Amino acid sequence: MPLAKSHLIMIAKIVIMLWGVVSLLQGAGLSFFVSGADQYRQTSFINIVYVSVFVASLLSLLSSRIASLLLFLSTVSALAILFWTNFFGHGQESTGSLLSAIALRPALASVLFFFLSLWEGRRSNRSGSATASGE
Repeated sequence: MPLAKSHLIMIAKIVIMLWGVVSLLQGAGLSFFVSGADQYRQTSFINIVYVSVFVASLLSLLSSRIASLLLFLSTVSALAILFWTNFFGHGQESTGSLLSAIALRPALASVLFFFLSLWEGRRSNRSGSATASGE
């Protein structure tokens, strides 16, 4: 099970989990200020962007690859909501870069978990070949 792979991998996952907790608190604070015609879309956007990093970090304790896939799907969903609402009625010219940067938060975490899954796979291949050769 990937839970006891390496101390360095676990430290990286805990750091991402702390980042997820901070994101979760930011999203909870932001959701208090949501109002207007697109209230449900905005709340969905906040939940996808801010909660997905924390949920995926918990899931990464079992599988970093699945956590990476979940965050990739969260990124696609967040960007779809942005384009569906025309950047919440403000247009891409005025707020596109800011909202895109926020929507790409799960994308960054997805890339981190993808590289962690590759690192875990490489470590398991090395340890598997060492035990097969009798070391």
